[in-house]
Amino acid sequence: MSQKHSLLPTSAPSSNRWVVRIALGLIFWKLASTDYTALACLNGHEALFPILPFGSSAMVQSFFRLVFFHPAAVLAFQGAGLLCLAAATYRPEVRFLVLGALISPILLEWNALLFRWQLYDQDVPIALLLILLINPWIDWKRAVSRKSESNPSSDRLFLSAMVYLGGCYLLAGISKLATPGWVNHASLENIYPAVVIWEDIQLPAFLDMTAALHSRVFSAAPWLSTVFAAGTLFLECFWFAGIFSVRVRRVVGTLMFAVHGGIYLASGILFLSWAVMGLALAWSGFRRKREHNCEDRPMEEDRGNGRVSLLAAVGLPVAVLLVPHQTLDFFPFARYCQFGWTYADLNVGKVPYALGYKEKTDAGISEVKALPHGCGGFYDFRHEVLAKLEVKALVESAEGKERKGKERGEYQPSPRLDQLIRALRPRSSNRSLLGPLAHPDHQDTAFSAFDPNAIGSFHLLRVIYEIQEDRSVTMSYEDLGEYLTEASPGCRAD
Repeated sequence: MSQKHSLLPTSAPSSNRWVVRIALGLIFWKLASTDYTALACLNGHEALFPILPFGSSAMVQSFFRLVFFHPAAVLAFQGAGLLCLAAATYRPEVRFLVLGALISPILLEWNALLFRWQLYDQDVPIALLLILLINPWIDWKRAVSRKSESNPSSDRLFLSAMVYLGGCYLLAGISKLATPGWVNHASLENIYPAVVIWEDIQLPAFLDMTAALHSRVFSAAPWLSTVFAAGTLFLECFWFAGIFSVRVRRVVGTLMFAVHGGIYLASGILFLSWAVMGLALAWSGFRRKREHNCEDRPMEEDRGNGRVSLLAAVGLPVAVLLVPHQTLDFFPFARYCQFGWTYADLNVGKVPYALGYKEKTDAGISEVKALPHGCGGFYDFRHEVLAKLEVKALVESAEGKERKGKERGEYQPSPRLDQLIRALRPRSSNRSLLGPLAHPDHQDTAFSAFDPNAIGSFHLLRVIYEIQEDRSVTMSYEDLGEYLTEASPGCRAD
């Protein structure tokens, strides 16, 4: 029986099987690299963020306190999730096994989002799998079987995955188009100092070297910023065309993977799940003659080739992309129309304050130091922005206040800074468990010698930045006064 030619992509179930396994592997890696034990301490205190759809209601917080009542309970729940993810990776054709494997990372992140923003890299693979799993017109077992011939369900699954990831890139491209003159005004030579100054972080040694080199090259040849910006914008907006062409899909997917790698080496910013899932989809789908036998025909008529199944395959990912875009982030669905930064003005995101500490040593109290970013992998650098803004508010509100005869003031507790202190953990997330295999976003070398139990006092700092001739950024700190808090760093719920 002959088939009509279609512009829509086709994909073998065996190919889809590997896409699902790669998504599960990314979720496993990120979950294993994140230390959630701080939840046992944070859950007894004020939530910092209302998150949709349930907000920070007392009922929701009570549920999380009941489940994550002790660090051991958090680790047990996390470990059970990792086992389920491993089982789902081994048997991806079992629909409810894959769906059940997503429960642990979703619940842990929902609880964590009461206290911090998304860490990313779990959102894309989890959202992608959920969209595919809840589509009733996809026969999951047939869509991800070991067979090498495509069938209607395998085609719909692949189409839906392509629409979602293509939509993520398209929204990112639209955010750049919405920024006036983004291509001409993107100052990519500033991306390295911007990350250091805006987030008050120090990159690992090898990234510091590559980022500084990138900054020097782009400073010497400013036209490179325009070329790179135009190329990135084109690839993000053109990714959707890969739905209709295998060749375009492979070229654009591979080039976008290279772009993500280049951004990582230039700044330490890594959207790993976008890069890996894009590459997996680019090289997984292929055209192969469909199965045609009596067993398939009822399934084709009921689920696979109808207009309803096609509408669901396209409509579900589009709806998921548009709803968060119009409202707020709600893990694992996020707004991707927010990537129009030009880095032209380093003062835009500059908040010259930080939370610091002094250590207790055998020789007495050490000099004041800034807290390393990441805070044990539970908070990442994005939360440091919140901490810096809170420090700024405390400092500015205290400027006219009586200092009680002290050279520098004493600053009273802030709920947000106290929550940051409670989440402090030694080392960078679970790097002590995974070693060099930890997720790249958790490889913060500043934590290798950090011991929360050795902290003698906390201090509010003013940060002074200087950009050197080699484009590196040096930071010095002015101690503004002691921050008084009863929160215990790295506390455990006993």
